[in-house]
Amino acid sequence: MASTVDVTIQSGLTVVEEFPEADWPAAQDRVVTHDAYNSRRNLHAASTPPASQKYADTLTGPQTLDLQALADPVSGTLDGSGLKVQALLVNNLSTTDDLVIDDGAANPYSLNSGDPITLPPGASFGPLYFADGLADIDATHSEIDITAGAAETYEIMLILG
Repeated sequence: MASTVDVTIQSGLTVVEEFPEADWPAAQDRVVTHDAYNSRRNLHAASTPPASQKYADTLTGPQTLDLQALADPVSGTLDGSGLKVQALLVNNLSTTDDLVIDDGAANPYSLNSGDPITLPPGASFGPLYFADGLADIDATHSEIDITAGAAETYEIMLILG
C-alpha cells in the first residue's frame, strides 16, 4: 500500500503564571503565559528533511523493531531502507515498569548515540525530532530493541524519510 505522509511535529510547554495582587497590582498584568520556546515543523515528501513513511502501533512486551520490515497496522509492511528516522514518539502505558529503547543487538540502529532511552512508568518521550541527523537505514543499521515488562503496553510512532 502506497501512501503520502504529511507530519506536523509540535513540541513545547505552555505555562500560565499568575502573580499575587500584592506583588503586581495591575490585574491585567498579573498573568504571564510562557510559551516562547515552543516549536512546530511540517515534514512531507518534498520537505528538507523529508518524511515519507510513518509507523505507529500499540505494542506489548519486549520487541525488536526491524526498520526494514515494520508491520504497521494501517499501512502494511514498510521498508525504511535508505531512509532515516526523522522523529520518534513513545508513550509508556505501564503503571509499574520502565520501558527501555536501545540499539538492536544484531543490526543496531542508534537513536541516542549508543545509549539507551529509559522511560519511567506513565512517561512520554517526544516528539523527538532528529533533523536528518541519524544514519541511513541499511542491512547493518536497522534494528531497535524495546524492553518492557511481559504484559506491559506502550505506544510508538516513528517517522522515516
